[in-house]
Amino acid sequence: MPEEVSPSIGPALRDSSVLVMAGTQSGNAVLVAEVLCDALVAAGAREVRLLPEGETPDPALPHVDLLVVCVASHGEGELPDSFEPVFEALSSATPELTHVRYGLVALGDRTYKHFCGGGHRFAALLDRLGARRMGEICEVDASSQPFPDDAASKWLEHWIAVL
Repeated sequence: MPEEVSPSIGPALRDSSVLVMAGTQSGNAVLVAEVLCDALVAAGAREVRLLPEGETPDPALPHVDLLVVCVASHGEGELPDSFEPVFEALSSATPELTHVRYGLVALGDRTYKHFCGGGHRFAALLDRLGARRMGEICEVDASSQPFPDDAASKWLEHWIAVL
């Protein structure tokens, strides 16, 4: 069971609206996103919404203060099939996202050439659109970390502290 986020960190989220997005091939990124949603609520976020997998958000991401993206890589670092339309919609619309602070959990397998390539590709897009990444990208290695939600939960504690 993942560690709980310390309640003392909660004030950083009190006035924040958080959108959590997940792109997965095998289901692990959605599992991680669900765990992080629960932890964000426990930490005191005003509003936490998990975007259903495959649903494309309004590219301008209005009403979003914080964005948490959990994205797996497959093949040689590609985005999951269900997440490619989200990437394409944001890339085509080129919205200004300077109002968005984000964190990213990238799931991959270090035995592949482009470890966590999908997550890094999505982070580069968000950066290009002006979103501000808070903290480091959490890289979860399926070949050595069998429980991705544990690593992501620990990362979330640090991410919230950076806010």
